[in-house]
Amino acid sequence: MSATQFMLMQLLDNATSEEPCSISWLANHLNLDPATVVRTVDSLEKRGLVERRRDKFDRRLVFVEFTPQGRNTQHTMHQNFKNQIIAIFAAMEPVKRAALLGGLEEFITISRQQNLDSNPP
Repeated sequence: MSATQFMLMQLLDNATSEEPCSISWLANHLNLDPATVVRTVDSLEKRGLVERRRDKFDRRLVFVEFTPQGRNTQHTMHQNFKNQIIAIFAAMEPVKRAALLGGLEEFITISRQQNLDSNPP
């Protein structure tokens, strides 16, 4: 599975039922061109992992949602990813693991500061 497919499936899994996932919504949240998202959805749909559903009131709107197989696949992939990360951290030397975590904390702090600076209230 490609990184784009993985991220799209993760986004679908995190979406709420009040927040249906249209192609444009997915493209915006993934910071991708809608055409890229359409191709990604096409490939996932061919594999039976997602399906498109038209809005009941506005037939022009098309939403993407998991199939039961897709939801199971996503949860399995997510758990496998978490297990890989845990195994990698466990194999690292404690000092290097601490340095990595410290660097990531700084990265997140600076990222949040820059995001606040670029999006004033």
